[in-house]
Amino acid sequence: MKKTLLILSIITLILAGCKKFDEIEASKVEIIAENIEKGWDYIKINVEYDYPVELEAVTLYLSEKEDMSGAEAYECNVEGKKFSVEVEGLKEGVGYYCCYEYDNGYEKVKGEIQNINTISKPVVITKEVSGVNTVSATLNGSVTNNAAINKIIEMGFCWGTEPDPTVEVSHYNNGSMSGTGTSDFSYNLTSLVDNVTYYVRTYAKTNYGTVYGEEKSFTTVEIVKPTVITNNIKNITPTTGTLNGEVTFEGNAIVTAKGFCWDTSPEPTLDDNYSTNGSGIGGFTHALTDLPDNTTYYVRAYATNEKGTSYGEEKTFTTVEVVLPAVVTNDITDITTNSAKCSGTVISDGNSAILAKGICWSTSPEPTLNNNYTDEGDGSGAFISSLTNLTDGVKYYVRAYATNEKGTSYGEEKSFTTVEITLPIVTTKEVTNIGTSTATCGGNVTSEGNGIIISRGVCWSTSPNPTINDNKTTDGSGTGSYTSNLTNLSDNTTYYVRAYATNEKGTSYGEEKSFTTVEITLPIVTTKEVTNIGTSTATCGGNVTSEGNGIIISRGVCWSTSPNPTINDNKTTDGSGTGSYTSNLTNLSDNTTYYVRAYVTNEKGTSYGEEVSFTTLERTFENGYEYVDLGLSVKWATCNVGATTPEDYGNYYAWGETSEKETYTSDNSSTYDQQMNDISGDVQYDAATANWGGNWRMPTCDELIELRSQCTWVWTTQNDVSGYKITSPNGNYIFLPAAGCHKSSLDGAGEFGLYWTSTPAENNTLGACGLQFYSGGESMSNGFYRYLGLSVRPVIE
Repeated sequence: MKKTLLILSIITLILAGCKKFDEIEASKVEIIAENIEKGWDYIKINVEYDYPVELEAVTLYLSEKEDMSGAEAYECNVEGKKFSVEVEGLKEGVGYYCCYEYDNGYEKVKGEIQNINTISKPVVITKEVSGVNTVSATLNGSVTNNAAINKIIEMGFCWGTEPDPTVEVSHYNNGSMSGTGTSDFSYNLTSLVDNVTYYVRTYAKTNYGTVYGEEKSFTTVEIVKPTVITNNIKNITPTTGTLNGEVTFEGNAIVTAKGFCWDTSPEPTLDDNYSTNGSGIGGFTHALTDLPDNTTYYVRAYATNEKGTSYGEEKTFTTVEVVLPAVVTNDITDITTNSAKCSGTVISDGNSAILAKGICWSTSPEPTLNNNYTDEGDGSGAFISSLTNLTDGVKYYVRAYATNEKGTSYGEEKSFTTVEITLPIVTTKEVTNIGTSTATCGGNVTSEGNGIIISRGVCWSTSPNPTINDNKTTDGSGTGSYTSNLTNLSDNTTYYVRAYATNEKGTSYGEEKSFTTVEITLPIVTTKEVTNIGTSTATCGGNVTSEGNGIIISRGVCWSTSPNPTINDNKTTDGSGTGSYTSNLTNLSDNTTYYVRAYVTNEKGTSYGEEVSFTTLERTFENGYEYVDLGLSVKWATCNVGATTPEDYGNYYAWGETSEKETYTSDNSSTYDQQMNDISGDVQYDAATANWGGNWRMPTCDELIELRSQCTWVWTTQNDVSGYKITSPNGNYIFLPAAGCHKSSLDGAGEFGLYWTSTPAENNTLGACGLQFYSGGESMSNGFYRYLGLSVRPVIE
C-alpha cells in the first residue's frame, strides 16, 4: 500500500503534564515499512510507521468498488508504532480497494484509497485415465499457472483406493514450473492389483498451498486363467508322437509357461509327465520320443499365468506296434575259391528302424549272427554282401538277416559250393645263353589251378629233381610265359633245372632240363714289338685275342732284366677286355737290356705272350745337361733352361737377355728396338750359352722349323703336366711343357707354350722368331715382342 500522509489538526490540550495540540507541529503518519502477504482468500499486512505519538487505533477498509461503497472494516492490531491486520474469507483472484483510518485519540482520519488483490489459484485438471489393464494405467493431467506470483513447487498425481486422495497417500511428482503457462503431463501407474477401483486427482503445490483437480476413477482389468486348446496328435510312430496346442487367450495376464502333460491314465496334470514349450499366446508343439510301442497315452495342453493353470481338452493316441522285420535272401553269384556275393532285400522294417542288415553264413544249415556275417548298415531296401575268406571246395549255407529293436529275422536259406583249388600247371623252357656262370631258362604257367599264383620261376641244382629248397629265381606271379636268369654258376658243370609255380594249394614243377656250363680257360695274348726306346722309357703292348670264356680282369706288360718276367715283376695295367692295347714302360735304366711279355688275367688265371727284349739307349750329356738324338741336324736338350726334369717349366727370359726378372716390359728390355743379328752361341745374348756353358746354345728359326717338319707332335700330359710329345722317325722323343709366358706375372701355364729361337724378326727391331703351341696345334711366329719372358730349349751340334 502506498504511504499515506495524515495531517492532524491539534485543537485540544492534553492532560496535565502533556503537550497541548497546538504545541505539536503539524505532522503526517509516515509509512516506514509495509509487508503485505497475499493468498487466494486472505491478505496479511504488517506496517511500521513514524508519528510524533502512538496511534490509538487503525482500521482497514476493503471494498470491491472504487467508491468504497459497501466497504468492510477490519480492526488492526496496534503495538507501538507498528500495526498489523489479517483478512480471511476473501474472494480468489479478486482486486480490492482499500484505505487506512488512523485514530490519534482526538480524531479519525482516512488515508488515500489504494488497490490490493488476492492471488488466482493454478488451474489443475484431472483428465480421463487411459491404458487401463490388470496392473497398470496411464494418468493424464494438466496445470495452468495464470499468476506469476504463484510458484509451482511440485505438480503431479495422487491416487488411492479411497475417494479424495491427497499427496499424503500416494503421489507422483512430475516436477515444478517457473512463471506462467500450461504443462500437460502423464504418468504410467504400475504395480496395481487387478479388478480394483482406484481414485486419482491431479495436484499442484505452490507457495500458497496445494490445489487438486477433480477426481477421476478407474477399475483395473480382472485376471482370469488362460484359455488353451489341445489339438490332434501327429507323426505317431512306435516311439514318437508330435503334440500340438494353442493358447487362444492369456486371461489378461502373461502366460509364463505352456506345454503338454501326458500319462497312460486319463486327465494328466503337471504332477505327471509334462513339457515346457515357451510362454505367451499362440501355437506350440512338442515331440514325444523314446515311447514304448503299442501303448495308449492321454494328453492335455496346459497354460499358466499368475492366476493359475488351465488345461485343454484331453486327446489320446496309441503308439504303433513294433514287429520283426521281413527280409528276403536272393541268389548267390560270383562264386570263387574263397569268395562269393549274395544279396538280400528288407521288404518290411516292422514299424521300427532297421539297425543292421546283411548276410550270415556257415558250413552248417540255418546260419545265424553267431556264425560269420556281414554288416551292410541300417535302413530298408536291397543290399549286396561280399563273403570272403572262404575255403575252396566247401559247401556253405547262407541267409539274409535284418535287425530292428524287436529283434532279428532271417530270410530263406540258400547254399553254394566254392570252387576247388588244385596245383597249378607249368612247363619248363629250354635252357639257352649258356655261359660259364650264367644261363637263361624260364617257364610257362598254363593254369592257376583256380588259385592265385603267389610265385613262379625256375629252380636248379647239380643233382636231379631240383626244388624251391635249392637255388631258384622268383619271376613275378600270374599265368603266362616268363624268363629266368640263372647266375653264380660254376663253369664246366652240369646242372638240372625245373620251372615251378606256387599257389595256395602248393608248388608244382615242370619237366626237368639239364645243361653244362661253358669251361673257362686261360686267355690268349700276344706281345707287341718294343718301340720308342729311350734312355729310361719304351713303348710296348699286347693284343688279347681270347678271353678264355671268362672275364678279363686286367692286362698289360711285365718286364725284368731277367728272362720270363711275370706280374710279380714290374708291370703296367692297361684296362680290361679283348683287343689291342699299348703300354708305356718307365723308370728304366739307360743302356740296359730288358725282357718284356704281354700278360692277361681272367678268373682262371694269368697267361703271357711271347717274350721280346730290348736295350735302352745310353744317356748322353753335354756339360752336365742331357740331350736326345732325334736324327736331326742338332741334338735337343731333354729339359728347358732352369728346369731339372722334362716337365719342369724352367726359367723365363726376354730375347737377348741371360737372366730372369720379376717383370718383363719394353722399358726394362736391353734389346728392344735394336738392330741385331742371330744371337745363337753368343754368351752375351744367348740364355742357353750363358747359363749352361759348353756347346749349348739357343736353336735357330730353321732348326725349330726342322723339328716341326721332321717329327710327330702329339698334345698329351706327362706326369700330370700338359704339353707336346715330339717323336722323331728314329723313335726318340722330347717333351715340351706348356709353360705359358711371363710379363708382369706368369700367364697361360698349362694352356700354351712360347719358346724363343736365336733369330731376330725380319725387318722388325721389336720382335724375334719363336714357337707357339696349344692343344689345338703349333706354329712359328716371326713377331714375338723381345721384352716378353719366354721359355728356352737348348740344342748342341
